[in-house]
Formats: sequence, C-alpha cells, structure tokens
Amino acid sequence: MWYRFNRDDLRIIAHYLGLLMMTFGAIMAVPLAVSIIYAEWAVTSHYIFGMGVALLLGTLLRLAKIEPQSIKAKHAIAITGMIWIVGAILAAVPLYLSGHYANFLDAIFEGVSGLTATGLSLAQDVDHMSMADNMWRFTMQFVGGQGVVVVALSLGIFTRTGNKLYTSEAREESVVPNVKKTARFILQFSTAAVIIGTIVSTIILVFIGVEPLRGFFHGLWITIGAYDTGGFAPVSLSLIPYHSWPLEIVAMIFMMLGAISFAVIAQVHKGNWREFVRDIEVRTLALWTIGMVVVFVAALAAGNFLTEYSGLLRRGIFTIISATTNTGFQVLTNTQITALLPSGALLLLVVSMAIGGSSASTAGGIKALRVGLVFKGIGLHVRRILQPRSAQVTSYYNHIGRHQLTPELLSAALIIAALYVISYVLGILVGIAYGYEALHATFESISAASNVGLSSGIVQVGMPVPLEIFYMLQMWFGRLEFITLLALFAGLFASLLPKRKPKTSSRSTLGNLLGTKEHHTKEHNKKGSVGARAVVLLAAIVAATLAFAPLASASPEPDSLLTPLSGSVPLSGISDTVPQKEVTVTELTGATEGYEDSLVVFEGEVVGDRINADKDHVWITLSDGNNAITVLLPREFEELIQHYGSYAYEGTHLRIVGEFSLACSQHQGANDVHAASVVAVIDPGHARESQPNLALIAGGVALIAAAVGLFALYGYLSRKRR
Repeated sequence: MWYRFNRDDLRIIAHYLGLLMMTFGAIMAVPLAVSIIYAEWAVTSHYIFGMGVALLLGTLLRLAKIEPQSIKAKHAIAITGMIWIVGAILAAVPLYLSGHYANFLDAIFEGVSGLTATGLSLAQDVDHMSMADNMWRFTMQFVGGQGVVVVALSLGIFTRTGNKLYTSEAREESVVPNVKKTARFILQFSTAAVIIGTIVSTIILVFIGVEPLRGFFHGLWITIGAYDTGGFAPVSLSLIPYHSWPLEIVAMIFMMLGAISFAVIAQVHKGNWREFVRDIEVRTLALWTIGMVVVFVAALAAGNFLTEYSGLLRRGIFTIISATTNTGFQVLTNTQITALLPSGALLLLVVSMAIGGSSASTAGGIKALRVGLVFKGIGLHVRRILQPRSAQVTSYYNHIGRHQLTPELLSAALIIAALYVISYVLGILVGIAYGYEALHATFESISAASNVGLSSGIVQVGMPVPLEIFYMLQMWFGRLEFITLLALFAGLFASLLPKRKPKTSSRSTLGNLLGTKEHHTKEHNKKGSVGARAVVLLAAIVAATLAFAPLASASPEPDSLLTPLSGSVPLSGISDTVPQKEVTVTELTGATEGYEDSLVVFEGEVVGDRINADKDHVWITLSDGNNAITVLLPREFEELIQHYGSYAYEGTHLRIVGEFSLACSQHQGANDVHAASVVAVIDPGHARESQPNLALIAGGVALIAAAVGLFALYGYLSRKRR
C-alpha cells in the first residue's frame, strides 16, 4: 500500500519547507547588495519586497510545528520535491517586478529554469537587465547546480535529518560518510572552482575591453553558468558578443568539470587518481564526449556550413561540449543551429543532450553512469549466451569502489533511463500538437527534460501557456530524476483515497520508490511497478496539456519587446551603384538566405560592451529590441557611440551599412556584419534614472518586521514547551 500524509505529516513538511523558504529570503541579500553597489534603487525595492515575502511565508509555515519530529522518508520526498517549485515562485517575485517578463508565469518559468540549472529563458531585453537581476539569476543557478538541500545542509540546516533529504534530491552517493560533511565539501569545492574561474575570466574580459567591475561580474556569471552547467548568460547572445576564443576555452574547461561526479572529484582530492581513471562513469563520459566531438565535426565538415577548419574546430567543438555537458552556452545563433547545421549534426546535438553528464554532478540527462551500466549489462548478457548454462558469469565495474553488476541495479538504471525517454517523447508530442516541426519539438523537449538550455526557438515570449507549463514540469522532473516527484504525487493521491489495510511497511515501499541506494539489491525488487505508474502519471500530464492544444495552429510569432526605432535619416554617403538592402536586425538574425554577402542597411541600439577586435576595428552589438547581432565596426566610428545600452543607459542608436555574413569565414563562422560606414546617429542615448519604489520598500520592511516578530514568537513557544 502506498504511504499517506496525515495532518501531523503535513505540519512537519510545512515546518521544514518554511525553513528552506526563509533560506531563499536570506539568499536574496546577494542581489540586494549588488543593487546597492550599482545604485539600482528601483531594483533594491524589488528585493526588499521579495525578501519580505519569502521570510514571512517561511516563518508562518515554520509555526505549523513548534517541536518537529525527525524527518521520515515520506517527509523528505515532499520537502525536496516541493521546494524546487516553491523556491521558483519566490524567486519570481523580484524578477516579475523587474519588468523583463511578460507575466508572472514567465517569471516562474525563469525561476524553475534557474534553480534546475537548465538555462531556457523567457526574459525580455536581457541587454538592459539590471546587474542585480542578473546576479539573482546566476545565484539561482549556483544554488540549483549544487542542490537546494545541499546548500541548506552546508549552512547547518537539517543537521539531524539530512540523510533522507540528501538522497531524495537525486543524489545517491556520499562524498564522505557524513552527509553534512559531504554537502559542505560540495559547496566548498564549487565555491573554489567559481573563484578560480572568475579570476581567469575577468582577466580575459578586461583584456578584450570590458570595464573592470562589469568584467568581474560577467566573469563570475559566465563561470557559474559553465561550472553549474546552467547556461544563463548576462547578455542576449550568450557568449557570441565577446568574440574571445580564450574565454570559450575557459568555459569549456569548467563545463566539463561541472559534468564530473562530486564523488569522483573527492577521490581525486584525496589523491586517489587511480580511482578516477578506472571509474566507469569517467570512462564512459570521456569516450562519449570524444566520440561525439569527432562525429559532430565530421558531420559539420560534410555540410556547407562552417567550411573553414578554424570554424569547425572552434564552434563545432564548443557546441557539442555545451550540449554533452548539458550547459547550453552558445557560440552559434539559434538560426545557425536549427537551419544551417546539417541534419546529421543536429541529430547528434539532440542525442548528446539526452545522455548528459555524470550522476551526482551539476549536469542533467540520463547520465553517463547509467549508459555505462547498460552497456556492461549488454556485454554480460552476450557472455552468458556464449557460456555453458552451468557457468556462473558475473560482471564488475568501478565506481567509488568495485561493485558487482546485479539485475536489480541494471533494472534501476533502465527504469530511470526509460522515464527520461518517456518524458522526451511526451514533450515531442505536445510540441507537435501545437504546430511546431517535429525536429524542433524534439530539440526543445530534450533540452527541457535534460536541463540543457539550448533552444530551437520554441521557448520564447508568447509561447502557448500549456506548453510553457509542460516544459516547466519537464525541467522539474528531470532535475530530480522523476522518482522523488512520482513518489510525492503517489503519496498525495493515496492520501485522498479511502484507507485500506496495509500489506507492506511504509519504509520498504518508500525505499523501492526512491531507489537511492544503488548497491542494496533489496531496494530495487519492486521498481517495475514504479515504472508502470510513472507511465500512467506522465501520460495523464501530457493528456491534460494536449487538451488545450490548438491542433491546427502554427507556431506563434514572438511579441515585440520594444517599440520600433524612429527618427532615422535617409541613406547618404554610399555610392548609388552599390546595391543595398534595407532590413531589420530581426530579419538578419533569422535569415538563412537572401542577404548572404550582401550590403545591408539597418539600425539599432548599441548594447552591451565594446570588444577589441584588432588595431583597426572593434566589436559592438546592435539590438532592435527583439534580436541582436554583432557588428565589426571601424575604430574611426567608435567616437560616435556616446552610450552603450544597459540598465543604467539607453544606448546610442545607429544606422549602419555593411556586409552581412551568415557564417563569416574571417571570424570562424560568426554570424555578423562588417560595417562599411555609420550612416547616421539616430539618437545619442542618455542615462536612465532609477528611483526607489517607496511603496514596495515600505511593504517589504513591514513584511520583514512581521517575519522577525513571528520568528521571535516561534522561539518563545519553543522554549515554553521544553
């Protein structure tokens, strides 16, 4: 019989869920501090209010149980499963107030994507996003990459009941025997890695022309995005606008580091390199990555895109490693990925995203360990067929020690892999039902469920709401590897049914559900039933989503994020004998033909940073509010740019004529424009004022004061009951 939640269970769950919500409120102090540093006073108001909401709701839930009992497995399932979505809702409060999201649901989507370290985004006009809001997005990815429970354990929360919470967060291996020390090691190692990556990235960014303080934050965020395989970027074009191969190499190193199991890293930290080399997951991941790089580059070489060897190596290797590690950073535009890549190369990207990195790492997907075990199982089965029936054929593998491959262990690996595949297929069906092409729907579904972040263009502002919700579910389920959430929903459903006489103990049933101890064979005996229930549950979810689908509708067009530019002047100073095409930035970024090597005229706002190209040129980014493109600008025109668009400034609006390239042979396949001239300065730009919202500040302070009062009340009641 399935376990049930009684009233006392709900109170215990509410208490510990409240503690985690209070932790979220406290972590908002990080972006709050950044907003003060940059004098982003309006944003300061948002985070004061957001902290107040999180702290008040957390303290209220904590009062549900003054003297909580020890956490049981069913409590751990509920707390771990719910905090990822509750945390996303709390995180969405300041994000929605920023004005960069069309509605609160889009802000929640961003919160889910951030905490699950996915990287899919519905943020509008990222190039004008405040430093504080960007800090919050990457703080979410850092917390989610390590795990919400891991961060809480390392901070001293759940000191007596951490084991069950740790294993319910899709982590089956302890780095050291003590779970609290394991969590602390993970956080300490991750912090050290981020510090090192930030230092190196900042040096590179400052060298190529980024202002030092801005370079520090961008270096920090790029390192977090790489190491936590999250994929958020501080600018709209991911890593493309930096035009820096050293930065891309650093990002690849940290992407690969983030995809390695923390347990294996701990062995290296102890000096046990032999364990690292022998590990089945390390070997599988290494062989898989090398094989995919070779085949992907070969597939690119066979096509008409990226024909130069430098472009093949630079952009091809980066793209496949970004997909294999489930990071989602891009050095190719969405149009280049979905329209210009050969079909075979695109298929390889999809397969790479599906497999993912290591277990107990920051990466998502099916995981290399399960792939390695499945191939071990295939080899074992073949050997048994070839041997006499009387022979006892066994197989062993190395993964934090030497272990025998048992049928139960292989079954557990296959069940999780099957759940991922089922999720992929259901996501594909939902995407197709909304009128998207099958390949694009496949790409997006696997990207969401494997927590990758690469997009074929389906995830955009104005996408169908049911599809948006389904992708959130995929990110949520995929991050926790299905079993925890399936157990949670099964428990909630069973709680609503009439009571029946139990046939098995709650403890054994939960053990079968969680499947947290890979090397205890008894825990896996009943996982077949879990897989069957998983199919039914996921099918019910997709059926509910499809009920809203306009089956005959086409893919929606993205809404305009900013009003069109105005005040342009007639084209002058360019020879009338040279054919010129009047286009928009959006038309250029979506073009696959018609503009290649043509002289185009377009206008946009200069956003982001000026990047040094060579002694005669700089790189700038021009945006029309919907899309952006990088432009190689002669230095003689650089003085015309008075402001670079950001949260603090409206950038200079330029009208430019130049040669457009789908895949520039001079710059390793970059999608860019080589400017011949600046035709006109449409608007020099100006500083933006940031005024605090006094009402939000007052409301936030009131909420924080109420939370402090409730916290004191809890302390008083707790002491009184002793």
